[in-house]
Amino acid sequence: MTPHTLSPSRIARYFYHDCERYLRYHATPRALRAAGGVPHDRNRPSPFTAEILRRGYEWEETVIGNYLNGSVRIASGEGPLHERAHGVRETLALLKDLQPGAWLYQPTLEASDAFLNRYGLDPARCRFPPCRPDLLRAVEDARGRRLQVIDIKASHGLKTSHRIQIALYGLLLRDALADAGSPLTVDLETGGIWLYERPEPEPVSLKPSLDAVERFLRDGLATILERPLEEVPWHLFFRCEWCEFFPHCHEEARAACSVSLLPYLSVGGRRFLRDAPWGGPAIDTLDD
Repeated sequence: MTPHTLSPSRIARYFYHDCERYLRYHATPRALRAAGGVPHDRNRPSPFTAEILRRGYEWEETVIGNYLNGSVRIASGEGPLHERAHGVRETLALLKDLQPGAWLYQPTLEASDAFLNRYGLDPARCRFPPCRPDLLRAVEDARGRRLQVIDIKASHGLKTSHRIQIALYGLLLRDALADAGSPLTVDLETGGIWLYERPEPEPVSLKPSLDAVERFLRDGLATILERPLEEVPWHLFFRCEWCEFFPHCHEEARAACSVSLLPYLSVGGRRFLRDAPWGGPAIDTLDD
């Protein structure tokens, strides 16, 4: 069995879209999608998505070069800044000596066995490849010395998906440090999002996001990955236009005359019609 591929950014996007099909489609390895019933996606991002990526890379360079110049450790190498990252062992070694006020750009984290076991995740069913938060910052105050996760976003406002992503990075970092026998601790109360054109990161309370992420890892993820693909719930709404599989779902909705074509029907509303708590048949089509 080839495991599904997950990451903090992918799970954050699942929360953004609030779509189980989104996660199942994207977590299926590309080489297995056709055989597994996953439709063909857009091979390249749309011009709009490509422009967002480009702007994001430029903003990272501005943050690193203008705001953190002299206080941030950057991996050696050539090529674009966003392609340079510290390896897993190098990351752990650098974190030991990271002094308060110093930053580490693009460290690499691995999901430890302790992380998978904590949430009952079967490595034969799902895997977390090495991932890279944008920044780790060492801080020290009355609570002691600890590491904070900071992500750089080319966005003017905080989103729930931003909080989910840095919360998951924090959980991965906590267990990676413990697995390596490191005495360092991770700040799981506060993280940061460096918003577009801001001179410093915005502090973010992580408690609500941690609760949501841990509940999802323990209770929701396995169901999404294990149920038959045709039974994985989905709904068509405006955020779907950011998904590579939007053309497929749109065509399916039109062919089935799906209730998802109803304007302004929310994801929660679609879930209510699907679950039919009134005890009658589910409402799946406009005729229904």
